[in-house]
Amino acid sequence: MKKIYRAVLQMLLICGLCFSLPVAQAATYSKTKYPVVLVHGIFGFDSIVGVDYFYQIPDALRESGSKVYIARVSQLGSSAARGEQLLQQMKEWAAIDQVEKFNLIAHSQGGLDARYVGG
Repeated sequence: MKKIYRAVLQMLLICGLCFSLPVAQAATYSKTKYPVVLVHGIFGFDSIVGVDYFYQIPDALRESGSKVYIARVSQLGSSAARGEQLLQQMKEWAAIDQVEKFNLIAHSQGGLDARYVGG
């Protein structure tokens, strides 16, 4: 009888470890060396009718280990003007985080803004 209890206990311990591994991995899945900056496209908005622009992506990235900033640039304007706005925000964030680089994730015209910043 003791052998059965021991086998069941070992199986439960192994199962418990297996089920906890994905949770531990999820906590650091998107951890990056440098902070992530999300850059919106033309007519970027915070939320419309309860739907946010990046639709839960910032929270998901943060929950799995990333430091995330969301750029706020003009909804309309040239990529040079928007790029300058983005560059100023990134300089402020760099001072806060003591970093020299960022991971830029951009949508639509935000990609052109990010290219402007990248030189």
